[in-house]
Formats: sequence, structure tokens, C-alpha cells
Amino acid sequence: LWNGYRLSAIDGTVLELPNTELLKNEFGYIENQNNKVARARASCIVDILNKVVIKSKIDIYKASERAMAKDLILEMLSDGTQSELILFDRGYPGAAFFSFLIANGVNFVMRAKVSFSNDIKNAKKPDQIITIRNGKETFRVRVLRFALPSGIEEVLITSLFNHFFGLEEFKELYF
Repeated sequence: LWNGYRLSAIDGTVLELPNTELLKNEFGYIENQNNKVARARASCIVDILNKVVIKSKIDIYKASERAMAKDLILEMLSDGTQSELILFDRGYPGAAFFSFLIANGVNFVMRAKVSFSNDIKNAKKPDQIITIRNGKETFRVRVLRFALPSGIEEVLITSLFNHFFGLEEFKELYF
């Protein structure tokens, strides 16, 4: 555990499959000027500290990473897990996805582009709590900003409000 949380990460990837008609029809394909190549999308949740895959899934090539993540998280929660903290990369942030995680009691740390949303862009302090809208629903998230050694600004969005976890802890955690 990390400070009482099972620490996991979720991400997706594209797989090149054996290039058969059956697999192209089942999973989809990418097409170039010469060929159609069978592809699928895979996603998994990994317990980072114990180096164990918690849940995984292979789906059609055009499947959404967020939709696959939601499916995996719901499967994981149906197993009776608790005290989850999931790390996500820049492909996942979105008000509807934050809402899904919060509604299901899943804590998160997500890397985001500075330009991800005006709410994030306007959160100028290194550590502040902001309100985000998802339709008529509003909820709060914590935004953390810091410079990487390269000088590039990193933005993390989290559901953890406990200020026991400061900027340095989040830098180390996400790294």
C-alpha cells in the first residue's frame, strides 16, 4: 500500500494482430496505401507496488481508452476492492471521467495538458482546489503545478485533498 491506498495505474495500447481476415473482421484494422493490418486495443490496471495485473481487456481497435478504463474499474470494484488510488496519463482527463471516478469512490491522480480546460488553465497556483462542471453536476478536484527538470510545466489533477500529501509527494508518486 501507499499511505493506505492500493496504488495502481491504468493505460491502454494498440496491438498488432496476426493479419487474418477473421481477426480484421473481429477487431478491426488500420489501413495504409498497400494493406489492411489487423489491430486491437488493450488496456490493463496494474498494481504498481506489487507488480500484479489486476484486470485487463482486449477490445476492438476503435474502442475508447476511457470506456475500456471504466469497464475495468467497474470489474475491479465488483471484486470488493477499496482504498484505490489510480494513476492516469494525459489521455484520460475529462469532466465526465472525473465524475465517474468520484461517483464510484475511486481516488485518482491524472496528468493533464495545461491547455486541457479553461478551469485547469486558470488554476495558476502550485496547489489549489477548483470546481469543475459536468453538465449540471459540479465537483471539486485538486490541481498541482510544478516545473520538471526540463523546464516543462507538469499539471496533475487529483481527488486527494489531504494536504498531508504535498507537492513533493505527488511529484514522487507520479514519477
